[in-house]
Parts: sequence; structure tokens; C-alpha cells
Amino acid sequence: MFKSKLNRFNELFLQVKSRYRSGWSDDRYIQEARQLYNNDPSNKNSAAFTYEHVWNVVKEHGKYNSATHIHGFQPPKRTKTSSSGAYTSSASDANFGENPEITISLEDIDKEDFEVQLQQVTTTRPIGRDKAKAEAKGKAKLKGKAGIEPSEYDLRKLNLIDEISSTNRAKSEAIEKFEHKIEKFYEIEKKKLEMK
Repeated sequence: MFKSKLNRFNELFLQVKSRYRSGWSDDRYIQEARQLYNNDPSNKNSAAFTYEHVWNVVKEHGKYNSATHIHGFQPPKRTKTSSSGAYTSSASDANFGENPEITISLEDIDKEDFEVQLQQVTTTRPIGRDKAKAEAKGKAKLKGKAGIEPSEYDLRKLNLIDEISSTNRAKSEAIEKFEHKIEKFYEIEKKKLEMK
């Protein structure tokens, strides 16, 4: 029973929140949602919404999250009926966010438990578009961060680069020695010609 009330209040809040009003705080949006809830025809006895403490906890999770409704929601696919040419939609085809299997138990709720659970919740930032593309192409750069180990391919690549650079160094040293020997040879030949 209270889940339907919770869902309805959340719908009204998202409806109010979707209409931006300059200078309104979140409290003002909640107050407006309360008024709509009290005047709502589905609210049979016009009772006030009594589960706001529950809604404050679950509003950031799953289907109650406004970001999910804005970014993760895709409307159900529509199909044309053969005879009338009208469209029908199937709610089972709808995509309600990234993980619709997540459920939140609202039974036996304690405010202290919620505070502890909220402290334990950690969010991770998703990988960026450019970095995801680079990793997909295999061109991700090695970083000196702790916990990130380079792949075997990257290690072989680095070893090959080291070998090439040391080979190039050896070649340049050999060329310098050869040029030095040629200069000495020319000096000796020049002295021989001067003596004659």
C-alpha cells in the first residue's frame, strides 16, 4: 500500500522538478509535490504524504532517481496494428534504467539503519568516452599509478623500444669511432705527403 503512495509522490515530485522555476530550492519543489499529492484524485481521503522519510532515502536509488528517469529511461517500443493502423506499446519492452532487477526493501525501516547504509554506499565515476575509445583500440597509455599493471604486450613493446634505442646508440658510437679513425688516417697521409 505504501509503495503505491511512495511511487505516486515520486511521480509528482519529478513532474514538479521537470518544470524549472528560477530561485526554487529542493524544499520548495518538495512542498509543491506535497500540495499536488494532497489534491491528487488518486489520494482518496486527501491524507498528507506520511512516508517522506522513506522517500528521502530511496529517491537516489533505482526507479526513484530523477537521473534514471531523465537519462536512463527509454519509452516502450511501439508497433503498428494490422487493421486499424494505430500504434500499440508494450510496457514489458520498456527499459527502466540500467539495472531494473535492483529492489529496495522498505519493510521494517529504521532511520539509524538508513544513515549507516548511506555512509557505506560508494559511487564510482564511469570511464570517460575518450579513454574508453582508446582502451577499445588498444592504445591506452601506461600510467605510473599504483595498482595498474601494464599488459604483457606493453612490456614487450617497451623492451623492444629499449633495444632499438640501445642499438641506435651503439651505431652512432661506431660511426663516431670510424670518423675519428678516418680523420687520423687523413692526418697521417697528409704528413706523409708533406715529408716527400
